[in-house]
Amino acid sequence: MLILDEPTRGVDVGAKAEIHRIISHLATQGLAVILISDDAQEVIGMADRIIVFRGGRIAGESIRGSFDREAMLLAAAHAEREQDASAPPRTTLKTSMATTPARSYSSSHGLIARLMRIRELGLVLALLIIGLAVAAREPRFLQGANLEQVALSATLVCIVALGEAAVIIARQVDLSVGAIVATSAFISAEWLQHHPEGGIGLVLLLGCAVGGALGIINALLVAVFRIPAIVATLGTLAIYRGGAIVLAGGRQISATVLPDSYGDIARVHLAGVPLLVWLAVVFTIGFGLAARFTRTGRNLYALGSNQESARFAGISERRHIALVFILSGLLCGLVGVLWGSRFGTVDAVIAPELHLQAISAVVVGGVSIFGGSGSVYGAALGAVIFAVLQNGVQLLGINRFWLQAVVGAAILVTVIFYSHLARRGERVERDSRRGRISPRRAAS
Repeated sequence: MLILDEPTRGVDVGAKAEIHRIISHLATQGLAVILISDDAQEVIGMADRIIVFRGGRIAGESIRGSFDREAMLLAAAHAEREQDASAPPRTTLKTSMATTPARSYSSSHGLIARLMRIRELGLVLALLIIGLAVAAREPRFLQGANLEQVALSATLVCIVALGEAAVIIARQVDLSVGAIVATSAFISAEWLQHHPEGGIGLVLLLGCAVGGALGIINALLVAVFRIPAIVATLGTLAIYRGGAIVLAGGRQISATVLPDSYGDIARVHLAGVPLLVWLAVVFTIGFGLAARFTRTGRNLYALGSNQESARFAGISERRHIALVFILSGLLCGLVGVLWGSRFGTVDAVIAPELHLQAISAVVVGGVSIFGGSGSVYGAALGAVIFAVLQNGVQLLGINRFWLQAVVGAAILVTVIFYSHLARRGERVERDSRRGRISPRRAAS
């Protein structure tokens, strides 16, 4: 085990980056490293596990992916307020990096406080409340056929939202997802129309290839040419959509001219649950585990939290940004194939608002629009919540424009909340620099 106490204090930027590279290299060789530092941003790019100490006791603990800088500093500040005002400040804020993830908890709080640290719990409670409210007014909501339709409505948005969540966690945004879905859907459906013997596997590969190629273009624009993501993907949104319209030439491909096996993708059930739902569940769990337990997943959180600190830690910004855009394109390509199977008709103007739906699901699901915080589980739950809301509006006969207003309000409230949290965390960090709080983190 290697214990380092303030190894980068008083050194220049170049030396600091070299120290970070050495520490990362030692960690990859299997050496347990404990890094004690008063720079909260520094260890965001280094830590696998975070422990916050205040006054000799644990104020909080978590893996990096679910416990961002603001939460860490606020935990220290909260613990400080609980101490006797007359007691001398003896703050130790430690972050420990370890390969074994730990649950968020605070020794000063009970079980309820620990559960409230789980962001997804609030989403589950909101989903239950919305579902019960709709069911109380319209009992048909709880019928099996209706719940199946709700699940199917959420699956495609959920899969796209997983890729969008990875992009936003890395502090980027992809506005072209709907256009990529439309392009890959039409190209794959047209190919299958002319090659009905090709098989579903080849169609899925073709759709993913188209989506991946369009994702590579986004990656080049953002990661290589350094065009801001919102500008680059806004441009490709128009280009991809326009290209699909030109390619389609006003044509529409319906399920009647496609093999039955294509529509069976959406009709197949496993254990009574549609195959599309299983796909969404598997992708969500897989992405969640990858984000939590792989180095690439942890690097994305570090990159979104603070790009400068991530670069100091030896994390390749260009490579990871390119990765998330390509990954988003691949998922959109897959959804393009599934879209035709689900709805039976494919043209160049499908999914016109999918980018808004995906971003809304991600943001309301707890992923900070400022990057570096949140989880794909929250994004998936956000997609389910919007599917339930949409179904409830239809069942209750409410004007659908109210749904848009509710979604917009939810996004604004979420963004305001994270903006306030970020500002509050910055104030706490400034206070720590002045000696009112002396944060120290340890990483192993």
